[in-house]
Amino acid sequence: MEIRHVALVLFGGSGERFGGNEPKQFVPLGDRPMIAVTLEGLSACPDIEEIYVVTKDGTVKKTLDLVSRYRIPKVKAIIPGGKTRERSVYEGILYLRDIALPGNALVLVHDGDRPLIDPRVVKANFDAAYKTGAAVTAIPSTDSVIESSFGDKADRYLPRKEIYLAQTPQTFQFSILSSSFEHAAKRNRIDDFTDDASLVKSRGHEIAIVPGSRENVKITTRFDLASYFEGRRNL
Repeated sequence: MEIRHVALVLFGGSGERFGGNEPKQFVPLGDRPMIAVTLEGLSACPDIEEIYVVTKDGTVKKTLDLVSRYRIPKVKAIIPGGKTRERSVYEGILYLRDIALPGNALVLVHDGDRPLIDPRVVKANFDAAYKTGAAVTAIPSTDSVIESSFGDKADRYLPRKEIYLAQTPQTFQFSILSSSFEHAAKRNRIDDFTDDASLVKSRGHEIAIVPGSRENVKITTRFDLASYFEGRRNL
C-alpha cells in the first residue's frame, strides 16, 4: 500500500514581534509574499503530495486568494488555526482526521515563517519518519548553553556537544501524531509544549534527528530578513 506524504504548514501567528499592520506571512520577500514563497517551495518538493495550510482565523480568505493568484499546486485546504502554535497543529490534525487521512500516512509539520525549503531535508524527514515514526530537523548548538531557574544567575552549563536546536520540518506517522495530541488535549496540556516533537516525545516515542542547516531561517523579527536573503544565496 502506498503511503501518503502530507505537509501541514502553519501560518497561525500574530506577528507581533515582527511589527507591521498585518500578519508577517503577507510581508513581501522580494516579489512574493512570504506565504507564497514558503508554499511554492514545499509544492516543488517531489516527496510532498498534498499541502494543508493552517492560518490565523480571519486570514483564511486572503490566504485562499493568494494561493489562487500564484497558482500554487498541491494545496488542498486552508484551515483556521487556534490561539497558540500547538493548538493550530491540533486544528490541522482534527481536519486531517475528518477527511479520513490513514494512520500510516506521514505528516510533515512546517512553520510557514521558515521559507527556505530544502527538498533534501524534506526527503530525509520522510525517510526517517518512515523508519521510526517520528523525526525532527535539528542543528548542533555552536553556543554555550546555560540553565537558569530564575534568569538571574547561571545554575549550570549544559554540555554543548549534546545540545541540538530544533527546527522544522518535523515529520510523524499520522497515528502517532494524532494520538499524542489527543492525549495532551484530554489533559489540557497542549500548551505545555513548544513544538510537536517534544509533545510526541512525552508519550515515549523515539524521535530521529534529521540534520538541518543554518540557512533554514525562521523569520521572527525584521532583523531576520537579512539572514533570509543571505540563506537564499547560499542554498
